[in-house]
Amino acid sequence: MNFPFRRPAVRIFLGLFLLSRSADPVSGKTDERELAVALPRLGVSAGVPLVKIADFRMREKRFAPAAVTDGRYIYIIGGTPGSGAPLETIERFDPVSGTSEEFAKLHTGRFWHQAVIHAGKIYVLGGSALSPGGSNPATFGGSTYFDELRAPPAVRAMISANEGDFTSTNSTGLRMTFEASVEIIDLATRQVTRGAPMLVAQTSFSCVTLGDELYVIGGKRLRGGRFAFTNAVQVYSFATGKWRDGLNMPTPRATPSTLVDGPFIVVPGGYNGIRELDVVEAFDPRTDAWIVLPKLCRPVSAHSLVFLGHFLFLFGNYEAPGELVAYDLVTKKSEAFTLQYTPARHTAAVVVNGRVYVIGGKVAKDADALDLIQVFAPPLKSSSP
Repeated sequence: MNFPFRRPAVRIFLGLFLLSRSADPVSGKTDERELAVALPRLGVSAGVPLVKIADFRMREKRFAPAAVTDGRYIYIIGGTPGSGAPLETIERFDPVSGTSEEFAKLHTGRFWHQAVIHAGKIYVLGGSALSPGGSNPATFGGSTYFDELRAPPAVRAMISANEGDFTSTNSTGLRMTFEASVEIIDLATRQVTRGAPMLVAQTSFSCVTLGDELYVIGGKRLRGGRFAFTNAVQVYSFATGKWRDGLNMPTPRATPSTLVDGPFIVVPGGYNGIRELDVVEAFDPRTDAWIVLPKLCRPVSAHSLVFLGHFLFLFGNYEAPGELVAYDLVTKKSEAFTLQYTPARHTAAVVVNGRVYVIGGKVAKDADALDLIQVFAPPLKSSSP
């Protein structure tokens, strides 16, 4: 397979490989004595890695949506308008014309969910949805760490997707619950069908396809009627249609992830229920091991994420929603930028033809959701010597 930016990709692969030699393939822990001295926290030598080139508008305002691309269109899925029920609608955005049309509708409106595209179909997974009601729903509050490696089978059974009616009440008074359901949209027919549900209902997780498998990593679950930020990994086989447990990530958290050339799944930043994080971890499927990489220049959460060139770009931050962080996978350094980024957190982001599209979100907890699509691209190289 040919990847763009081939030369930097080779350096990324070699750098990750050298770091992976100190990883424990069973526990995912790293012997800190074998790691190189920490790199400087700031100073991306390449200068400004992106410039803003356009703003477009969606059909609807969307906070915490999901988005995928087939290389031609961007499919923007669910989210909330900022108040009110989660959206069922899917709109298809055309980057060429800058216009959007309604494409299909989910059976279950949801937000803080994820979606992937595989073999001409979109898979929409988990998230938060309206509670169906029921007697004595458990209201969950507060947060806790939850390491699935240490959870006994009885605890895992307790938080399974098929037990209990766990709900919360959001600021609008709507009663919400976590979803394990999976919906599949056929791009050719626009038909929406049900897929095999995840092993555990959850929200705010990351989701990546790797070959013929789909990885659901970390996120927020329910344990004993309370939020639990997990490091668990669920793996779905497109070939068999079945789920299995994967190797747990070292750090429990809610955060997005992305696939980089190599291939590796890289998971930067996030939130663990107590604080936002600067950790960066990568999974190597060939050795079935997690690798600990140098940290971000600052803790980041509530962001969206893309990989372009040799950079990870993290858009938005809970504490600084007008910033993005660029993490150089060659140098393992990162820096924060503004780059005319309209403040927004809990956005979705995709790359189409070398351009980054950052979708929706909102600037603060009580603010309205945005209908904005922000477009960024690498700066043009000067022709002068």
